[in-house]
Amino acid sequence: MPNWLPRGAKEVYPSHTSHKSFMRKHNIRMLTRFIPFRAWNCPKLGFRKWTRVMQREQDNRALKAMYFKDLFSQRIYAACDEHRFPYKYLMGILPQMGIELDRKALANLAIWEPRSFAALIEICKAKVASNPLGEASKKIECPPGVISRKML
Repeated sequence: MPNWLPRGAKEVYPSHTSHKSFMRKHNIRMLTRFIPFRAWNCPKLGFRKWTRVMQREQDNRALKAMYFKDLFSQRIYAACDEHRFPYKYLMGILPQMGIELDRKALANLAIWEPRSFAALIEICKAKVASNPLGEASKKIECPPGVISRKML
């Protein structure tokens, strides 16, 4: 006798068919118990609704990553504007100098540790001053205490 039947109940159908179909429907019910209307009671509808919910969740995970990337970029851009340094140069110079910080780490530095972020900006300014990139090098002066090629 299968263990899913209550005590004292007799099995009417053979267990190899009814148990499988019951468990399949039961699993769908457990997956769709939070979905309203008939999806909980009708396994066919429930399975369709559940697959759609899973597809939306997968799409939303990609959107969430994209939204956070945009948010981090905006925070870094605002901090760069505060220090009068171009965002594109910051994102290009840091990897060249061996500073491997992603957008999330840079955004957290910009918000919670502004002095550390300012130090990164000063390092980038020194790199730009020693190795001109074009128009940006005319606007940016070398920070005090940093030895550049122009001084040698």
